[in-house]
This record gives sequence, C-alpha cells and structure tokens, in this order.
Amino acid sequence: TPSFAYTTLPDIPNTDQVQLVPAQGWQHLPASRQPPLETTLCIRTKRPGEDRLFPTLFLDSQGQGYDQVMICTARDGQTALATLRVGEWSPWSFQTFQVEGTAVTGTVRFKLIELSPDARRMRLYRSQVMRTDGFTEPPELAPELIARFGPYLEHASDTSHFLGMTDMQTCLEEMAYHCQWIAQAGKYMLQEKGCSLFYTHIHLFDYINHHHLSGVDPVSPGYDPAKAAEHLDCYRQSYIIADQAIGTLLEATDAETVVIALSDHGAVPDVRAINYRKFLYEKGFLAVKDPRGLERDEVSMDNIDWAKTKAYMKPGRGLEIFINAKTPEEYQRIQEELLFTLRTWVDAETGRTPIALALPKRDAYLLGFWGDQCGDVVFVNDFGYMHGYFGEWGGIKGGGTIGQPEWCGAHHGPQLPTARTAVASNLGCFLMMGPGVKQGYERPVERLGYVHMTQVVPTICHLLGIEPPRQAQGAVAYDFLEGVDLVRERETSLPEWARGTGREGWGGRIWVQKDMFDFKSYRGQQ
Repeated sequence: TPSFAYTTLPDIPNTDQVQLVPAQGWQHLPASRQPPLETTLCIRTKRPGEDRLFPTLFLDSQGQGYDQVMICTARDGQTALATLRVGEWSPWSFQTFQVEGTAVTGTVRFKLIELSPDARRMRLYRSQVMRTDGFTEPPELAPELIARFGPYLEHASDTSHFLGMTDMQTCLEEMAYHCQWIAQAGKYMLQEKGCSLFYTHIHLFDYINHHHLSGVDPVSPGYDPAKAAEHLDCYRQSYIIADQAIGTLLEATDAETVVIALSDHGAVPDVRAINYRKFLYEKGFLAVKDPRGLERDEVSMDNIDWAKTKAYMKPGRGLEIFINAKTPEEYQRIQEELLFTLRTWVDAETGRTPIALALPKRDAYLLGFWGDQCGDVVFVNDFGYMHGYFGEWGGIKGGGTIGQPEWCGAHHGPQLPTARTAVASNLGCFLMMGPGVKQGYERPVERLGYVHMTQVVPTICHLLGIEPPRQAQGAVAYDFLEGVDLVRERETSLPEWARGTGREGWGGRIWVQKDMFDFKSYRGQQ
C-alpha cells in the first residue's frame, strides 16, 4: 500500500481529510490538559482486502495547546502503537492485514508533520505498508534481512513532499533509510553469504532531478534565484545519502573487488512542452470520437476513429507513432507525409524546430529501436522540448500544441541523450575502480565517444571471467582496463601515397589511386 497522509487541511492529494472531535467511549484515556480529541486513521489495502482502522487521540500534555498524537489499535489508551510530537517517527509496527482472503503481515510507521496548538492544522504521514514476505529469492531470506536491518521499505521518494503530504526532510529521511537498508543488505550478502556479484539500484536522484533541477538551472522558465539555495540543498542532502550508502558497501570490499557506479541517464529542464496527440489531430493524422482529452494529450485507443485515422500514438509517453494503413502503398504515403510534417514543424514562439530527429521504422535502429513492437515513425525531441508529462505540468500556458508548461520540471527520455546545459546533462555516469581497472583514466569522448548502456553487462562479465548473456548486444569497455590503449596518435609524416589516411583526410589535393587509373583520360571522355 503506497504512502499516505491524514490531515485537517483540504485539497491535498493522497490524503484523507479528517475531523478532530471530542474523544468519547475510550478506555484508559491518557492525561491531557484540554479535553482529548480523536479521529480514526484508515489504511486501505492496494489489492482487494479489508480496511484497518486505527483510533487516534490528540493530547495537550503541557497546557500550551495540543502537542501530541497517540495512535492506537483500539479505543483504548493501552493499545497505543506510538505517542508522537511534531517531527517524531513512530517505531516500526508489524500489523496483520486481510488481503485477497489471506492474512498477511505488513510493516508501517507514522510521523507527525504538523500540529497547531488549537489542532486546526494537522498533518500525519504514514509510510508505505510493505509486506514482510515476497521480496526476496529465496523466500527465507526476507525474515533474515528484516531481523538484521529492519523492515524493507521499497519506495522512498520526494513525491509526498511534491504533493504536499509531508515536508522535504521527511522524504530525505525515508530515502536515507531505503538506501542504507539496501547497502547494509548488500554488505551482508557479500560478507556472510558468499555472493560474488552484488548490484542494486537507488532512484533518489531521478526524483530529485524531476522536482528540483529546474530550481537550480537558470535555463528553466521556472527558475527563481530566491529559491535556488533551497533546491540546491536538496541535491546536497541526496548526494550525502548516496555517499553514505556507497561507503557502507565499500566496507565489504577488498583488494580483489571491482566497484562500479553508474546511472542510466541524467536530466535537463523542461523549457517547452509538446502536445503530440493534439498536433496529430490538428494536422489531420488523428481522428477521435470525443476531442475533450486532447488538451491534456490524452486519447484512449477506444476513442480513436479508426476509419478516419492515418497515424496515432499508443497510451504513454513514447517516442513512436504508428500508422493505420490498409495497403503498402498507403503506408508509404502516410509515412512520408508524417516524416515531412514532423521534420518541418517550427515552434512559432522560438523559431526552433522541436524535433531533432524523425526516422522511419527501417532506419530507427540507429536510435536503438527495432522489433515487431517498434513504431512506424520514431522521433526524438530537440533540447528543451518535452512531452508526456501533463500530469505534472498542469498544461501548456495558453493552450495549443507547444509552449511553456504551467509548472516547470525536468525530464530525460524524450530528448537526445547528449542534451545539456551549463548545469545539467542528459548523460549518465560510468565510474569504475578495482583490480585491472586504470587509475585516473577519463575516456576522451571526443575521440572514442560515450559508453553505451549495452556495454555495462559485457564489461562486468569480462571482469568476472564469464560469458555475457546470449541476449547481450554490447561490447566490453576495454579502454577502462589496464593494458589496453584505444587512443593512438596518428603518424603525421606520411609518404604521398599514404596521405589520404592522414588526419586532414582526403581533401581535394590527392588521389591515392592516381597511379592506378588514368582519371584524366576518363574525364576527357565525359
């Protein structure tokens, strides 16, 4: 069950708005300078099941207003799970839930975020409820890890702060718990379980980039210098969390251990938002039965008028457009028309073309797209242009198919991998250390290009001395390894017959084959 919050405040997503009323019918009421108030917290199961109710008291312990919350399992003060003041977490609690007809154990904890002395303002955060089984293989490993490191928290992000459920500090605390739990579990598996390979993923930087990069990058239309330090501190705290997690894992390493730290992408600010479905609709490629969802870039498959539609996008935020044609000739005509329309589209406000590349399916392998699920036209946005995030943006200012988003975040997938600003980049990182790895080496990307994600697994397998999976299509990043030199200086003093291989290239000065063929006579016959 995802994280949640309970509040007296209106219009906060993922919360129950509760009322605090005088406590009645309780046993063993604790002392309170003012009459205790009560409400009931409800935990709903994500899958079909029974709700769990937690009667909760609000107390005035000092005579200066309400300052405590007591969370109970029944209307009895002696069943309290925790008594909290503002800023305090409860201990982890193991509770039984009925889910799909079966009793399962889940773990939960609470944190009091806000409580005004008159109790009119209250926010109480509840963590994700995580089952105590089903998250390890073999299954018996789960209770062993929980006993050593505490309950597993699968999802930890700053989304609850973004939605107003809680504050940023609480999100950072959850992300720190999540990352450190994984690191401790990894250290345990390496040191005590004899594992030869440990790999994991932590997602906190993705969350931070989405919600805070535009706060530190002046390229963003939403950048506010007065708030930049606050957003930058979120980055600082996140890097501290990751650094501590890596530090824990490094405690499990020795002289024979290779450590790799990498990311699959970075992010750049959303400068301009694109509504592709509305664009296809206005250009006559897409026909719909009900156009009301177009303003939010939403068109369900059953809302498409297939008899009149030439091209469409499937649900989601993909980079592919599919063609609806009955014959190969019609397919070819629509594809060419669509490619021309995309390639010549100009953003009237900026004078820029929002699409960096648009390719037919037969050429899409250049971008890593192929197979029977690949779209008929594949496109990539130019720097600053994003699509598919209307749930975050709230819309395009002034409507239309392209413009500034109402809310400015940051994303990655729809743009060129090399998109960058002075602050940020779409590029990921690839760092290595250990035996057989060069020290102090930095790949000269202007000569060797970037490491591809498909190279990661073959490189790891090479270091382990095992064959890569049969589905792996990448190559080993040999230039990171000792004894391998992929960059060599070209010879500059070459004989004339070899000058075409020089750094300056062929040019118009020399024909390597001039002594083999009579080009002069040939040209004279033309």
